[in-house]
Formats: sequence, structure tokens, C-alpha cells
Amino acid sequence: MSAYLTLSAGYDSAASAVLVKDLPLSGCFTARRSNSHTPRWLSRRAALDDGSPIATRLGLHAQYLDTRAARVGEEEAYFLAPGCAPAMVALQSLTRHIEAGARPAIVFTGFLGDEVWDLDPRERGFGERGIVRGDTTALMLSEIELKSGFTCVAVPGLLARGIRDITALNGSAEMAPLRVGGRYDRPLPRRILAEAGVPAGMFARRKNAVVNTRMYPANPRLRREFFADVRRTLGWRPGRIYLHALANRIAFWGFRGYHVARGLVVPGGPPKTPDVLVGRPVDLAYAMFGWACGRISRRLARVLDAADVHLVPSALPPARGAAAALASLPGVGAQ
Repeated sequence: MSAYLTLSAGYDSAASAVLVKDLPLSGCFTARRSNSHTPRWLSRRAALDDGSPIATRLGLHAQYLDTRAARVGEEEAYFLAPGCAPAMVALQSLTRHIEAGARPAIVFTGFLGDEVWDLDPRERGFGERGIVRGDTTALMLSEIELKSGFTCVAVPGLLARGIRDITALNGSAEMAPLRVGGRYDRPLPRRILAEAGVPAGMFARRKNAVVNTRMYPANPRLRREFFADVRRTLGWRPGRIYLHALANRIAFWGFRGYHVARGLVVPGGPPKTPDVLVGRPVDLAYAMFGWACGRISRRLARVLDAADVHLVPSALPPARGAAAALASLPGVGAQ
């Protein structure tokens, strides 16, 4: 079995790297840039997330993920099928590397760092309820894991049964010199990194994430298939989809930019961004989720038929199809 590590310039994956660096790792992957809540026109450095300087400090060699949209293959559907959360298609070059090696693998990540290590009361609330995540981000790799042959190990979650003890430690007087305040404050990872010799300026400048928020697939063939599905189910042509996506992208950066700038003078974080800011309330991410599920299900059915595998009928009532679920959304059924 092979073992890999994802590394960024944030708290969680960097501290996780310190904890697993002495294992026989087959590779360490990082991205030069990732998504940031701060719009690029406010700060061109906001999306910098290169973990290679940290890797060098830890004696690791980091390989860069190929995050170019032009290189996204048809396996993108596996990143889209598990849910409606932003997909981690940026990890595609890592999943291809694992699949090409034809060996089962584990991938160490910093998932659950929010819930286990953060001092933000909202994140601590998830932990106090039993490390219940506030989103489905980690779930979004479940299908590509099955296809490529790996499983993720969330390093911060390994000792999460003691999360109340970790919270108490983070808030203790001994950890006061390591608390920096603000909404991105994680004293325990800061101490782990400091004791490993990683300078404070190398990590946790901003909270970023390697996710892709799209309203249609990046891969050209998948995009055509999705557009055909949307036209069949919603009556929307490609031009309308492009216009809807562009208008909401512009509105999103205006919405986020306003609230980030406002947060510089008014305490409190930005509100949750609505799924749709401009136009009719049609959630294309939800439509893409339903379409991707159907595509993968049909592929699996062909594989099972070719292998002469017969499934036992379930006694449960059939689930509603994606089209029916979409049609029930406000403002969609009449389209």
C-alpha cells in the first residue's frame, strides 16, 4: 500500500504533514494557488497556497498539482457525483497518479482541522456535538476514491474523541503566546509547526481551500452532455447557462468583496452567500450533481451487465429521479 500527503500553506494540512512526515510516504502534493474568500481584485496574493516551502523544511519533496481547467478529464464526473458542495477537481493529477500506480493507497489530509483545532466558536460548536461537519467537503472525494483506489485519512480526526481536551488545551494559559486572535486561530497546529522548525510566516496567512465552484463541468465532453441534460429537464440552452453563470460569478465577487471590505471596519464575519444571487433561483450545482450521479450509475450498470451480475430488488420505495427533484424546486418547475 502506498501513502501520500496533501499539503498547503494553511494550518491543518501543514500540521498534519509534521505528524506523518516520518512515515514511508510515496509522494507529497501541493497547489500553487487555491480558492480564497478574498477576491483577487482586493488582493492578488490572497489565493497563494504553495506548501512546497513547508515541505522543504520538513525534508519532503512536493509535487505540484495540475489545476489547469484544460487538463480536466472525464473523471471529473466522479468529483461531481457525491454531492452539491464545491468539488475538489484540483486533486485530479494526484488521483491519476495513484490509479496509474495500480496499488491501493491512503492520502493523509487536514480534513476536520476546522472542527478539532479551531478556536472559532462556530467550529467548536461542531466539535461539541460530536465532530459533526458543517459541510460535505470530505464526502466529495468518495466516488473518485473508489475509482482510483485510495482512501483519505483525516489526520486531525485521529484523536478527535478527545476534542474537549483539545479545546481546553487550546484555551489554556500555556497556549496564550500561540493564540493570534481573529477568525483563523489554531494554537495547537501553530505549536506543532513551530516545534518542527517551520517559521510562522510560512503558514496560515489566510484560510484557503482547494475546491472548484462551477455551474457546469470543465471537461468539454461532460459539459456538452450536461448542457443537453439541462435543456431536456429545464429547457435552458447553453447560452442561457453561460449568462446565468457569468452574472452570478460577477455578483458573487461583488457580494464577497463588499462584506470582506466591510469586515475590516465592522466586527463579524460575512454572511452565508446565497446559492443564486442573480436571475431565477435555479441551482445549477444541484442539477450537475443529479446529472453526474446518473452518468456514473449508467456506467456502473453497463459494467455489471457485462459481468452478468444481477442485483436483488430492494423492498424500499424507489427514489425520485434528479429531474423530478429539480422540477420541485421553487422557480424551476415552470421553466
